[in-house]
Amino acid sequence: MKDKTEAPIVVIGAGLSGLAAARHLAQAGLSVIVLESERRVGGRIYTDRTDGFEIDAGGQFIANFYTHTLRLIRELNLEPDLVHIASVSAVLREGKLHRIWPNLRVIFTGLISARSKLLLLRPVFDALRHWRLLDIYAFHKAFPLDTASVTDYASRRLNREILEYILQPPLSGILYWEPETTSQAMLFPLLKVAAGVKLLTLRHGLGQLVEAMAGDLDVRLGAVVTQVFQDDAGRHLVQFEQADQNHQVVARGVVCSVPASGVPQVFPQLSDHQRKFFQAIEYSENAICAVGVDRRMPNDIYGLLFPRQETKHLAIAAVQSAKNPAQLPPGRDIVVLYPNGPAGRQLIDQSDDEIGRILESELQMAGEAYRIGNDQVIQRVYRWRQALPFFDVGHFERLHDFAVGNIESGCQVFAGDYLGGPFIEGAIHSGIQAAKRLIIRLS
Repeated sequence: MKDKTEAPIVVIGAGLSGLAAARHLAQAGLSVIVLESERRVGGRIYTDRTDGFEIDAGGQFIANFYTHTLRLIRELNLEPDLVHIASVSAVLREGKLHRIWPNLRVIFTGLISARSKLLLLRPVFDALRHWRLLDIYAFHKAFPLDTASVTDYASRRLNREILEYILQPPLSGILYWEPETTSQAMLFPLLKVAAGVKLLTLRHGLGQLVEAMAGDLDVRLGAVVTQVFQDDAGRHLVQFEQADQNHQVVARGVVCSVPASGVPQVFPQLSDHQRKFFQAIEYSENAICAVGVDRRMPNDIYGLLFPRQETKHLAIAAVQSAKNPAQLPPGRDIVVLYPNGPAGRQLIDQSDDEIGRILESELQMAGEAYRIGNDQVIQRVYRWRQALPFFDVGHFERLHDFAVGNIESGCQVFAGDYLGGPFIEGAIHSGIQAAKRLIIRLS
């Protein structure tokens, strides 16, 4: 059965970028249909509510410099639910946790030597030297710096200790990247926004945000887009499957907000140059394990970072009671365990029990207080086959190619964290910008 429905704009994907684009288009007075292949909205923003726990299984926090995200939160009347995360982060070295954040704790920590602390001034000076190129809302500006990896930069300007205990842990724990394949052009914008950064969340998890964003939109779940093409009249024909039926929407314009790796399959009319652009973008994959315990964990540290020099698999552990106790049953806690990038690829096809066993065994290296033992009450594993896009050497060149107009054409626009940045604000910003470009082209 084939059903034809006229609709002005189709947004493919109800993740953050797709929802942001759809909201902006709707606010401009356009009729919008959002097609989402999954049975929920939000993509990699997902709050799993189970057994009295509210588990942020994807994105964990937002930051105080997330301009678009915070404006959305105000527009959606979620501001009363904003929670400031007051606790600190620490890095494990030789069995001891060294607090390094917030503020200037790294200067006073015993994590690295005095010589290494002095060397940390070099990336600060380098960032100041390239200041005009560093813009988290326009990553493409930094393409002249996209000539070497973070590891290459550390070997030239820093030392091995800084690489392994300052740079690698957050890269691998938060973004699932390795410094050997991450462009040095990514390092400097992150340094620029790091000063004064504060973390926040929502009282009942970040799922609140995407649920509110989708609230007044026409979102069709379980709608798998199979093909988008233009007919001789220039109309966009969007074909999708839903509930074992084939459908087609005739659209004035299309916003595609699926991961870059899925674009060539959906858009068969891409040019060779466009196809190469999307095929060059790769993603990390990971298996995140959330363990609920019948007690409170130590809550003076929110994020425990485990360098690859210390553990083979575990990269970061996030303690929920240190982040937001409102998401927990009384007297209980959740610790969310994130493997590093290589370990995530290795573990993703293992059983839930095996993933939990491996990560919990390495968590206890942080001390006896972090031994789960018989206190475990629940365990959940969340597999992300396309977790975050790599900003590898060459990606900033690709972003520059996109920014100067060599990839998009007509009323077919693209959005996603591979364009806007590998975090919540980047996804939302890319969706808004895609909507703005489409509105201009429509008019």
